[in-house]
Amino acid sequence: LAGFGLGTRSCVGRDLSWNELYLVLANLIRHFNFELVNKEVVSIYKFIHRPIDKKLGVKLTRRSKN
Repeated sequence: LAGFGLGTRSCVGRDLSWNELYLVLANLIRHFNFELVNKEVVSIYKFIHRPIDKKLGVKLTRRSKN
């Protein structure tokens, strides 16, 4: 991932950003249930390095506080 740069001139906040990303994802998984909106699974096997023009519909519902 070259978004943070590479080598000696890479972003000094890269490690902090990755840790923040892990915390956000862990909290989303902890507090929400995930459900696919469209149940049809379409596999995409392309070796490309650009965003794919397909959307992934996901419904989030808050978990109970039990």
